Amino acid sequence: MQLCVLGNLCPETVEESIAMVPSIKSTTTTLKHTKTFSKEWGYDDEAIEKMLNDMSLIKKFELFLCLVSVRISNGYYDSRIWSGTYQTQNM
Repeated sequence: MQLCVLGNLCPETVEESIAMVPSIKSTTTTLKHTKTFSKEWGYDDEAIEKMLNDMSLIKKFELFLCLVSVRISNGYYDSRIWSGTYQTQNM
């Protein structure tokens, strides 16, 4: 659920991510009924940063696909799009 929230809110930094979804940060807790068991959950800063980078790449790819789709639906076709030599900033 935490990743879905971050995907919708689109934070740019680890600090923003933790501020928006505090439970994503790695924490350790000891259960009240037993002092010997502790459980760690969440993600460290490096893992959160990697998730943000991955989500950013996915969003860029989705944008590229949308732009290509619009161009094709408008009757514009350029073989450079399919050969991989066409850059998204040219669109």
